[in-house]
Amino acid sequence: MTSNMPLSTLLHAVFLLLLPCSVVAQDQAPLSEIADVVVIDEYEGDQGYYIFYPEIMPQDEHSPVVFVHGYGALNPMIYGKWIRHLVESGHCVIYPRYQKDLLGTSPNDFVANTSAAVSGALLRIKEESLDINTEALFLVGHSYGGVIIANLAANWRTLDIPEPRVAFLCQPGSGPFKGGVLDSYTSIDSTLHMAIMVGDRDETVGQEFGKKVFESAVNVPNRVLLWLAVQDHLGVDIRQHLSAFDQLRLVRVIRRRGGRISQPA
Repeated sequence: MTSNMPLSTLLHAVFLLLLPCSVVAQDQAPLSEIADVVVIDEYEGDQGYYIFYPEIMPQDEHSPVVFVHGYGALNPMIYGKWIRHLVESGHCVIYPRYQKDLLGTSPNDFVANTSAAVSGALLRIKEESLDINTEALFLVGHSYGGVIIANLAANWRTLDIPEPRVAFLCQPGSGPFKGGVLDSYTSIDSTLHMAIMVGDRDETVGQEFGKKVFESAVNVPNRVLLWLAVQDHLGVDIRQHLSAFDQLRLVRVIRRRGGRISQPA
C-alpha cells in the first residue's frame, strides 16, 4: 500500500495533535462517561485492549490510530485529552496493553503482546461491523511505546498486522531495558511517514533512541526529527529536512500557538 501524503501535511497534523493539550494530559472525566465516545473494554491481561471511537462515525473512513502507552502507563486516562481529541476528530483509537503490571511482564514480550492486542482489536472491529478501514494503521507511541511502534513499523509483516502508514514517536526510549529495541531501523519501508519528537531535558529516556531511529531509517525519505525545547514551549530541529516552504508553514503554526523555532546545539 502506498501513500501520497506530503511531509508538510504529516507535520501539520502532528502539531495539531500535540498543541491542544500537553504531551501527557489526564482527562477529568472517564472516557467511557464522555458523550459521543464509545468504549469497548477488553483490557484484562497483558494482551488486552481498549477501543475508543465516535458514536457517529465520519463518512470518510479513517484508519485506526494505535496508541501505545509508556512503561507502566496502563490507565488510558493518563492520555485522556489526547485520546478524546483523536476520537472527536473522527478517529478510532486502539489502546493496546502490553504489560500486566510494572513487574509481571518481561520487556522482551512487549512487542509481541502489542501486536497480539492490535490483532484482537482489529478482529473485534470487524465483528462489530464498524465502518473503519482496517487495511492500514496510524501508530502513536509515547516513551516505551515509541520503541514498540518503531519495532512494529520495521516488522509489521512478520507480526501479521496491517501496514503502518504513519508513525509518531513521542519522546521514545526504553530506559535501562532493551526489549523491543532493534540494532537498526533500515528495514522500515520507504512508504512510511515518520515523525520523531525528543525532549532536550528528557531525563527519563533521553534523546538517543529517537536519534538512532531517525539516523538509521535511511529508507524512509518522509521522516523528521522534532526537538522539544522546554524553555521555548516548542522547538523543532527542521533545518536539514524541510523545504523553505514547509519551514515557513511550521513557523506560522508554532507562532500562532505562542512558541518559536529553536535551534538545538
